[in-house]
Amino acid sequence: MSIVYNKSMLKPLAVDFEAYKLYGGDQAELIQIRLLAGQVIPMHKNDKEMVFFVLKGEGKLRIEQEELELFEGDCIKVNCDVDREWKNESERSLDILAFKIK
Repeated sequence: MSIVYNKSMLKPLAVDFEAYKLYGGDQAELIQIRLLAGQVIPMHKNDKEMVFFVLKGEGKLRIEQEELELFEGDCIKVNCDVDREWKNESERSLDILAFKIK
């Protein structure tokens, strides 16, 4: 057994919000995302399926034309090649685990 996550090894991803790749393998990636109050991940597509799990806080996920409010403990799968946008309109940070399925 080997440790795949060690906090001292983490380097932030080059994005406009706080994000760290916790695991990157042949079949999947695990990314920790933190959106501060008012932050947005703009509309974009990904060529992989994504599963998002809200660790803390609440936020809005827009998928194509549908907007969903997600809260701590919620989990949602988003298909590949689908437009999506995250928004944190609350006063607290929004912490998300993103599983990218290759």
